[in-house]
Amino acid sequence: MTPEHLRTALRGVPDPDWLDTALRQVADEPATITRFFPAAGRRCGRAALPDAPGWTADEAARALLLATLPGDHARYADTLYRQGDAAEKRAVLKALPLLPIGPDAVPLLHDAIRTNDTRLLAAALG
Repeated sequence: MTPEHLRTALRGVPDPDWLDTALRQVADEPATITRFFPAAGRRCGRAALPDAPGWTADEAARALLLATLPGDHARYADTLYRQGDAAEKRAVLKALPLLPIGPDAVPLLHDAIRTNDTRLLAAALG
């Protein structure tokens, strides 16, 4: 899965203007991701994406937000994972292959593997 593929799969979200604005702002002001990331489910919906099997609209939008960051992906991924609810944690885990963070992802994967939430475990194992 690539960011471009996710973006195409999200073309029918309920509030496409919100997503476009969020992506632009995160690219310009990375700290704004902490405001947009939790709102993705409400603004983009939580429906499964037929053009991106295994992804929901909120997961794809959150993954795009992370991929849009101009840098410091590892720090933001860690912060958003640690502060997020289960849906936000799943989105971070699913976004990891799209991010240039390498071994900095290992602590997040270890945490997900230790949980009792099978959805987090599945996301961590890819």
